[in-house]
Amino acid sequence: MIQGIQKSDDVASSLSSAKAEVKFIQDTVIEMRGVKNLMKLLLIWLVIKPRQQPTKKLNIFYHLI
Repeated sequence: MIQGIQKSDDVASSLSSAKAEVKFIQDTVIEMRGVKNLMKLLLIWLVIKPRQQPTKKLNIFYHLI
């Protein structure tokens, strides 16, 4: 009887840790999507901005890419 209770506790704890792991992975994926979108915006800004009004600082940065 005690072993049965212990096993159900093990299952519950492993299930909760699995849920926590899945949540962490989901958060990480969402975070990565956000970073990817920020990188796209930065790249677009770096490409479009120098064409509108080139400044020395941006042109140097633009040539490095």
